[in-house]
Amino acid sequence: ISVLHITAHPLPTYNDLLAPLAPYGFGTTTCEYVVWRRRLEQHVMETQDNALFPLLHFVLDDLPTSTKSPALDDANTRAVLVGAGVEAGERDSTVGAELVGRYLAWLV
Repeated sequence: ISVLHITAHPLPTYNDLLAPLAPYGFGTTTCEYVVWRRRLEQHVMETQDNALFPLLHFVLDDLPTSTKSPALDDANTRAVLVGAGVEAGERDSTVGAELVGRYLAWLV
């Protein structure tokens, strides 16, 4: 086998990845991208003191659409995992709140 791609199943969203911030003391709430973009734009324009200010032009575009990447074919990886006896539940998993929480606990 010459190529092995790894793809999350199901693909996580930004909300999936960032939702665990709140239980670890970060003052965050989950919202849709358009709401977040509007709030960020308003904050940056009012204060102009935000680390994201130089990147604001990226955010003002439709970031979720403009940053999509092509789907990778992970059939070879799945075949190797099946051959190694990895159970289906272990093959079809993605980054979840528990794993993100572990990463945050290690970083903080």
